[in-house]
Amino acid sequence: VHHCVPDKEAYKAQRFREGRVVIDNEEDENFTVISIDSREKDQTGLLLSIASCIAALGITIDSASICTECQHFTGGRYFRFLCTKVDGKKLDYVDASGTIFTLSLIIENNTIHSSRIH
Repeated sequence: VHHCVPDKEAYKAQRFREGRVVIDNEEDENFTVISIDSREKDQTGLLLSIASCIAALGITIDSASICTECQHFTGGRYFRFLCTKVDGKKLDYVDASGTIFTLSLIIENNTIHSSRIH
């Protein structure tokens, strides 16, 4: 089994982006900000799935909002979560990497099921 080990600079990163998910430790002084592009689709249960996923990963959601303006995306509607780890600290590289991976799966899975319904 081959493992990818990030370099020291990766561990120092404060902003992480993969597809429709951005995790940013610089946007807010006290919280990690998780921004998700909803692609303006009213996908039944998407917001609940995302919030449940974040909580299941051991991340505390302080507040959540649906926004029409976001520094990470242009146009559309976005979900924005102010979060910390259970200990009150911002997400680090390992937390952010796992969160982005898991949220990307949730978003993709919800999009597939939503397109089948219509």
